[in-house]
This record gives sequence, C-alpha cells and structure tokens, in this order.
Amino acid sequence: MNFQHADRLLYRERSYDLMDQPLEAYFDLIDSRPPFLRSNPSSRGYFAEWEMVDGWLYLTSITALWEDATPVTLKQLFPLTGQRVFAAWMSGPLRCYHTESSPIALNNVVRAPDMTLRVNCGRIEAGSAVSRPLSRPLERAPELGQTAEIIPFQSRQAKIPA
Repeated sequence: MNFQHADRLLYRERSYDLMDQPLEAYFDLIDSRPPFLRSNPSSRGYFAEWEMVDGWLYLTSITALWEDATPVTLKQLFPLTGQRVFAAWMSGPLRCYHTESSPIALNNVVRAPDMTLRVNCGRIEAGSAVSRPLSRPLERAPELGQTAEIIPFQSRQAKIPA
C-alpha cells in the first residue's frame, strides 16, 4: 500500500490515515469495480475521505477520475444518497495513523497503528489506542548494522462509547 495515498478518516476532531480501504469492501460486495483512471496497475485510482459521526462510519468524499479523465462524484457512485454515504457494508478493523506521523518505522517496518477501530456494519463496536510519548529527533540516521533508539509505548484498550 502506498501511504501517501491512504484514505483519510476524521474522528473526534482528529485526522487519521487509514491502512485499510473500506471502499474496497464495497466493490467486493457488489462484485464490480468502477473504471477509475489509474496512474499504474497497482494504484487504486482514488482517494476517499471518511468521517465517524456518533459511532457511525460515513464516506464523505472521493477524489478520482473516470477512464476518460472526467472527475468522479460521490453522487455518481451512490446515486440514491445525500452528501455522505453510510458505510453499512464495512465490517472489520480500521487501522488508523495520526496524519502527522509516518506509519513506517526507522527500519522500514510498518509500526503498530495509533488507533484500531472494530467496525460492524458501519458502526464502531470497540477500539483501542496506543499512547506514544513524544520523542526527540535522532541526530543522524543509524548506520547499517546499528540499532536505533527504542522508544517504549503504552497500549491502552478502551471500549469506545456509542
């Protein structure tokens, strides 16, 4: 997955990049994928923005082009909806990273998400958050064979109120 093009989630007035792709679950459900213009074969061809409102997951916008290079609108994909689409098809985890931090650790390994939400039929069932202390920046990148400073973190699991 290309993290520069991760979907975005607005939740409790904070912005998160999503490792998961909720719209892909919809395309699987309808057994069809819109003909989006793709920059390369591994590209999804779109960027989606999501919002969690009172425990419900909504698709709020999509940025994409049709194969003929005309812009895609949310109304074209979901003609019977209003300005946002309730994601009733989405069941599973949503792994979220604060938008101001990279999900890639120093050793090019994807680090644990800042927050994981368990969603069932578009509704949050539970969630867990990882609290990481602010760390001082490294003075220089570690040399090959050296290890970087390990920063401890605390994991906190809590039931998210509806």
